[in-house]
Amino acid sequence: ADRIEQLPIPLKRNLSDLLGEARRHYEAGNFNEAIIYLYSYLLVELDKAQLIRLLRGKTNRQYLRELQDAPPTLGSLMERTMIAFEDAFFGNYRLEKARFEECYQQLDEFHHHLEPSVV
Repeated sequence: ADRIEQLPIPLKRNLSDLLGEARRHYEAGNFNEAIIYLYSYLLVELDKAQLIRLLRGKTNRQYLRELQDAPPTLGSLMERTMIAFEDAFFGNYRLEKARFEECYQQLDEFHHHLEPSVV
């Protein structure tokens, strides 16, 4: 709950299942809403993994800079979703299904990069 309060955007409801909410909006065809919840989910998970420090007032570019020491693919996955989020949220562009799916389909790889390395 504390992490959700630090998100850069106010969510319409206080949710503990951001990914579930992203799926729900996707299935309803609300891709702009879906990307907002997907991006919020990614930020919260990166904060949990201590790869970023989620803090209201930070910019999306600041979060990307915090990922400089993370695997490059993690940064590019995050950047792709961030740009789609910004287009939908700030630019008021209508996000297409295919563009949302490009971001969503990267979740397995995203989760893989968050897993601690087994030595």
